[in-house]
Amino acid sequence: MNLFFNHKFQAFCYTNFLFLFLLCAFLYSTSWLKIPSQQVSLNLAIQQFTIQSEQNSLNAQETIHSNIKQQENILKKQHKKQISRDKQQSQQSSTVTSDIKKTLTNTTFKNTTEVLSFSTDNHPFLNAVKQAIDSNINYPRQARRMRIQGEVIVEFLWTKQQVLKDLKVNKSSGYTILDEGALRIIQRASLHFPKHSNNVRLQIPILFKLKD
Repeated sequence: MNLFFNHKFQAFCYTNFLFLFLLCAFLYSTSWLKIPSQQVSLNLAIQQFTIQSEQNSLNAQETIHSNIKQQENILKKQHKKQISRDKQQSQQSSTVTSDIKKTLTNTTFKNTTEVLSFSTDNHPFLNAVKQAIDSNINYPRQARRMRIQGEVIVEFLWTKQQVLKDLKVNKSSGYTILDEGALRIIQRASLHFPKHSNNVRLQIPILFKLKD
């Protein structure tokens, strides 16, 4: 009897073939399941790396931005300080310049200014000034109505260029109306003051007295 036609031998062959088939299927399914899990873990690692890289990039950008802002603020503060220093220096220099000019002006005036007084000097120039003042005396109306009287001593500088300067009340009458009236009289009379060879500082008494 032929061995291939033996039922036991055929059953043994069938069993081995089925066992090999199942073993191959099992091995294939195991390898198939492992590959996706590895791919999933790899994808997760890539995603985590990407997220971490983006976070690091954002943090770096924020740090750079904050550093730029700090530098801008420092530069602005330095610029403001420099501007304030420049202003202070310019103010100081202008003050020094003005002080020097005043000193020079005062020195020049002192060196060329002549002081005359009606009470002590009898000078042709003083007589001409007195005539101009007498011709321009105007008693303030309000002071006249209120029966106010008094004497005002006025001081001023008359330059050799025939310019009236430093007009002020040296001694008040005690009434603002009379003091202001005396200043107005000098301003009008100065239009008729004569020329003098030097700068002249004058003190002139102006008497406001009502006639009965």
